This record gives sequence, structure tokens and C-alpha cells, in this order.
Amino acid sequence: MRWLPFIAITFGHVVVGTTRPELERLRVHEHEHVRQYERWGAAFFAAYPLNSLWQLLRGRRPYLDNCFEVQAREKEAAAVTGDLTAAHSEKS
Repeated sequence: MRWLPFIAITFGHVVVGTTRPELERLRVHEHEHVRQYERWGAAFFAAYPLNSLWQLLRGRRPYLDNCFEVQAREKEAAAVTGDLTAAHSEKS
């Protein structure tokens, strides 16, 4: 599975990972993408790549600076540090 360009990816309510340990490691991050999909609906499938394009046009990193990825990494970091209010917040 090393040929895949991702370790885990979310499509709506479906999270696909290359291995069970990687899915466990990325659970909080990928579940944030599920919540994003629930908030944005089908528009999420356009909003995510459009935000990557916007970041690229601004001279930024399309994946790392994508607002959806930033938000998912913040949730992941909050869960790791034990900041339960941030990890379960609907605002972030």
C-alpha cells in the first residue's frame, strides 16, 4: 500500500486507512474531517480542493495550509495534550 499518496483518507462518513495502527493513530484527525463533511455537506467535496488551490495561488502549501487540515491537526493536537474542551469543541 506504499504506492498510495495517503495513510488515511475520509470520504463523507467513510474513513479508509492503509493499516489498522495508522487508523488508530489518525482517528481524531480523520473524525474531524467527518465532522467537517457533516457541517458542509456535499459542498465539502468542492470546498476542500478549492481551499488547497487557494493556498497554492497564495504561495502557500496546498495540503498543510488547507484550512480543513489545519483544523483537523488542531483537534488531533488537543486530543494528544488532553485539552478535552478543544478536542470536543464544535467551534474548531
